[in-house]
Amino acid sequence: MIIFGMRHYGAVDQLGEGRHVATRFFHIMFVPLIPAATGSVLVLESDWGGVRGIEVPLSLKSVFMAYLRAATFCYAVFAGFSAFGALLFFLKTFRPSAAVYLSGMACTGLVAFFLFLVSYGLSRPSTARREALERLFV
Repeated sequence: MIIFGMRHYGAVDQLGEGRHVATRFFHIMFVPLIPAATGSVLVLESDWGGVRGIEVPLSLKSVFMAYLRAATFCYAVFAGFSAFGALLFFLKTFRPSAAVYLSGMACTGLVAFFLFLVSYGLSRPSTARREALERLFV
C-alpha cells in the first residue's frame, strides 16, 4: 500500500500553545516532496483531520526544515539498518572492512539523527518574526 496526499510539514517559528508556521507538502509515504503553491500556514489548532490557521507567505525556513528533517531521519534509519547488517556480517566473518563500514555507518547515522533533533531547536522565531506572527491573530 502506498500512502500519498497533502500534509503540513516543516514546523518552525514555535509560538507556544501548539502555534507554529508549517508548509503544506505533497508527500509519498509521509516524505515531503513538493511544497504547495498556496504558501505556509500559521497553525492555530491541528488534529488528524487537518489544521486551522491563518495563511502566511511561503516560509522558506519551513520548506528547508521539512526537507532537512526528512533527509536526516531517512538517512539515520538507513544507516542504522546498514550498521546492523554490517555488524552481523562482521560477527560472521571478522573482516576488517566490515568493521570499518559498521563504524562509518554508525557514526554518520548518529550525526544525522543529531541534526534531526537539532533542527527543532533551530526553529525558534526571531523577536521581530514572533511579533509579526502574533499580530496576525491578536
